Amino acid sequence: MNVILNAYACGPNRGSEIGLGWNYLINLSNYCQIFLITEQEFKDEILNELKKLELKFKPNIYFIDVGGENIRKICWNQGDWRFYYFYNIWQKRAYQQALKILSTNKIDIIHQLNMIGFREPGYLWKIKDIPFVWGPVGGLGFIPFSFLKRFPINNFVFYFIKNFINNLNLYHPRIKKALNRSDLILSATIEGFSILKSMTNQPVVVFNETGSNILKMNKKKFNFLEHNMFRLIWIGKIYERKELNLALHIVSKLLNRFPNIELHIIGDGPGMTKSKTLANKIGIESNCFWYGYKKRDFVLKTIENMDLLIFTSIDEGTPHVVLESISKGLPVICHDTCGQGSVVDNKIGFKVEVINPIHSIKEFEKKISDFIINFKKYQPKMSYECRKKSVEFSWDNKSKKIFKFYKNIHEAKK
Repeated sequence: MNVILNAYACGPNRGSEIGLGWNYLINLSNYCQIFLITEQEFKDEILNELKKLELKFKPNIYFIDVGGENIRKICWNQGDWRFYYFYNIWQKRAYQQALKILSTNKIDIIHQLNMIGFREPGYLWKIKDIPFVWGPVGGLGFIPFSFLKRFPINNFVFYFIKNFINNLNLYHPRIKKALNRSDLILSATIEGFSILKSMTNQPVVVFNETGSNILKMNKKKFNFLEHNMFRLIWIGKIYERKELNLALHIVSKLLNRFPNIELHIIGDGPGMTKSKTLANKIGIESNCFWYGYKKRDFVLKTIENMDLLIFTSIDEGTPHVVLESISKGLPVICHDTCGQGSVVDNKIGFKVEVINPIHSIKEFEKKISDFIINFKKYQPKMSYECRKKSVEFSWDNKSKKIFKFYKNIHEAKK
């Protein structure tokens, strides 16, 4: 089976959208012949890594420049609205490249993979008579006003406008055409699934965009019961929507009952100074450990010595850090929203309904307290189930599912 895969972001040894493109490329290449169209930023790394891999089908790769390094920086800063102008031009070039591929190759499936944001469906859907798959599609979530109103005025305005534009974009003719042309739409989140189902009669399934790697576990793991110190870890860029400040307030409440608690924070961002100030103000600065940005190896090693991942974000796709945590056997507590809401269940952690910040602080504190008190009951079972979930969400298993989608669509079109 020959598949055109449109993945603007693709590169080895990275996470997020870049890692997503790469992992689907190399895993799908064990099931079908991939014709990849991607941006050329990671060209040398891609070609060097592919030389080391033994894949059943060697992928054909076509690199298209988005417009140079300066444009590339704009494109990676997705808070910059200019991103979509240059990204749209790139997608038009990708469409022309796809037509060239079709002129010399028989193609069975066309797949618009990433970037996953619904606002830019590209143009490959315009190609007729070849089954078209779009997704995983993300970016369909909206920050609740009860959280939004707590943001600083500049961020409040930004996300308020973003929510408004997202609503408008749902009615954009090109998005509607792409949806109605799709033979299958993969939704990155449950919230997105409901919205997409309301917009088209074409098949939609929930399919989280991120996969996991099966990782080895450290046998000398830090033991809470032995050391009498409960370690929470928070990982991410420090933006308002990630709600680190919520985690700080939760720890403050927990310390009223459990004095031996640490919060380890990996990540940096524009909100770090304010968050450190808040930690000092509410008297938990001695319980917080700030690492700043760290590379993946450091993050994975640190995760091994933690008791619980506290993931407070309210606006995500499917966060890679959640899947990496469970691959290390670390239970998760999070909001029941976005991609993490689809991944985490009561076998591997706890979820809190998104209502308002006061409710979240109360429920996070309640569930973490229960976990601490009943640590012997929860931890061994949850750690074991985390590892099972990691296998279920492995890149290879997810690629098998996508290949099965391809086959079903292809056979239905015969």
